Amino acid sequence: MSRAAERRLLQFLKDILQPKYVKLHPDDLGTYLEEIILEDPDDFIPNRDPYGEARSWGLRPYDEDGNEWVDLMKIMNRRMYAQMMYMSWEPGYPEEQFVKALAIKKAEKLKAMDINDLRRRDFIIKISMPDIPSKFRTLDYVRTHLKKGALGDNLIYRRFKVSGGINLEALQDKVIQPVMGWERNLHAYVFMELTEGACFGPRNPSTVDVAHKGTICYDWLKADDYVLAHLVQKKGDKMEYLYDFGDRFLHWLEVEDVLPVEESDGAVVVLEGRGMCPAENSSGNRTWAGKMYSYYHGTPEEKQQVLREMNYAPNYKGKSIDGRYDLLRFSVDECQNDIAVALGSHSSVRSGGKQYVQQFYPGSLHFGGDRKKGQSISKTFDPETMCEDHPNYLQETISERRDRTKVALCAACGTPHDLKACSRCKTIWYCGSAHQKQHWRTHKPTCVPISKPT
Repeated sequence: MSRAAERRLLQFLKDILQPKYVKLHPDDLGTYLEEIILEDPDDFIPNRDPYGEARSWGLRPYDEDGNEWVDLMKIMNRRMYAQMMYMSWEPGYPEEQFVKALAIKKAEKLKAMDINDLRRRDFIIKISMPDIPSKFRTLDYVRTHLKKGALGDNLIYRRFKVSGGINLEALQDKVIQPVMGWERNLHAYVFMELTEGACFGPRNPSTVDVAHKGTICYDWLKADDYVLAHLVQKKGDKMEYLYDFGDRFLHWLEVEDVLPVEESDGAVVVLEGRGMCPAENSSGNRTWAGKMYSYYHGTPEEKQQVLREMNYAPNYKGKSIDGRYDLLRFSVDECQNDIAVALGSHSSVRSGGKQYVQQFYPGSLHFGGDRKKGQSISKTFDPETMCEDHPNYLQETISERRDRTKVALCAACGTPHDLKACSRCKTIWYCGSAHQKQHWRTHKPTCVPISKPT
């Protein structure tokens, strides 16, 4: 085919595409592009499941069982086809252009909401993990019973109290992660409100699983710009929390009650729960349900395989009893203590998320990334996987500066209200002198007075 004929063919294909809003790269023929991206965002109506709920901006259809249909192969092929074109091309991928337009519309709606009263009221939240049934089932069973609720009562859940004014980033980092038992800052996340499928995620995440962003929602509103009351306002309201874009651990959050202002103190309090958190990197809810069955009822080889996975999971370190795990166990006191540790620490640095580093050359332990003032690199060495010449470690950027005001929580109780910085070191927040005194024994070792200029 001559070059002139190629140009005519390209122009013909582009004329067929005719996107109503997004701009395509001159060489992009729309191969593997989802047709919905060619529509006008102003006229867009989110796809909803049979229960009237939307997820992932409502971009994808649902099957009759209510499961979102995600064509992973098509998404991967599209990314491979388009990545060289759009790597440095503005205005960026058409999928992201479309979602950003939806995000702007949603942001305008959220800005117009009056949630001043709800910010001061405490919410009783139940968070549970669907498709992990309280009655152990084989992996084949859970993979074939796909209809919502078909597997019965969810085994793993927590109930806790939290302020409606808590920032979503702080909620994820210092409440949900420790209350569930996940490792902080190891993977990315999104919250999804279910009326329009709007997504809220971390700012500038660097964790490995962000590579799968296109299989989730392409882009999101920044979670640190919004609070819990933006997503749920009354008893019965629901939202979803998806953790780890690769393994896709899904959580349901439901408001069980909204307390009056006079009964609300903003403190984070664990009320009850059941079941250990799944092991990190264990391939999602349904696969974990099958592994739980194998752990208790499988062959010796199957049990040993699951045990090995749990032993290597960072969130299972130190939780075995005589080399075994009680996957049904939950302790309110231990969970509240985990939250206390998180509240007393600085917020996770999303641009420096945890990553495993395997050193193949002795003496090459260094970090090549950029760090901001007040940040340092933490390396946690794993004695089970390291040897003398090739140590393996978990690396993370940590902050040594005071949390930003909008994500700040009291280090003693977790309230986001009426905060003041420690007068001695200025690096941690408290809601009053009583809680500062209560927390002093914990804070004292790291409370270094700010040096005054001479």
